Amino acid sequence: MKEHLCDCLNDYHNKIQHLKKELEDHSTSAENLRKQHRKQKHKHITINPSQMCDLCFKPIFDREFYVFPCQHAFHRMCIQNRLANYDTKDVRVRVIISKVKACFEHIEPSKRTH
Repeated sequence: MKEHLCDCLNDYHNKIQHLKKELEDHSTSAENLRKQHRKQKHKHITINPSQMCDLCFKPIFDREFYVFPCQHAFHRMCIQNRLANYDTKDVRVRVIISKVKACFEHIEPSKRTH
């Protein structure tokens, strides 16, 4: 009888350990989903139909545009024209401007292939 009872207890112990492992796995998955949801929560921007380009002040939906998290919206060509003619003595700003220009150059070829 003692041996049978020990076997039953071992079986229950193994089942409990298995269920604990499953619970930990599900908890980890749930936490990962919560993290992904928090990241995705801020990945959209709502645009008002009357939104204007912050450079030319014409309706944003007239042409291809970019909208930033701060809600500023610009036509692609307005940004490119502004950057092409932008001049500053601040070296840090020049570096940033050159990086943005490089991004536009990277975007343009990929747009032509699609």
